[in-house]
Amino acid sequence: YEKENKKTKEFLVQPYVLKPNGNVFDEIRNFFVDGEWAYSVYTDGVDYEGFWEQPEGKLKEACKQLAMRTYKEVMKVNKWEG
Repeated sequence: YEKENKKTKEFLVQPYVLKPNGNVFDEIRNFFVDGEWAYSVYTDGVDYEGFWEQPEGKLKEACKQLAMRTYKEVMKVNKWEG
């Protein structure tokens, strides 16, 4: 795995939200490129093939802030190898 991904320069933080019906969830994937937050996408329910840009708003900003805090914590114990 390490050899195959040696040149990878992405870091992914992926919080999820349970929907009110409790049966499915949305994943909001936050991507970091070259050590900086770059963008976020979401999947709707259990559609594993489709994903879309996360719309601007409170949810996107909250997940972005969580992803950035998580990334800072990870960097305390891990070295960026991008």
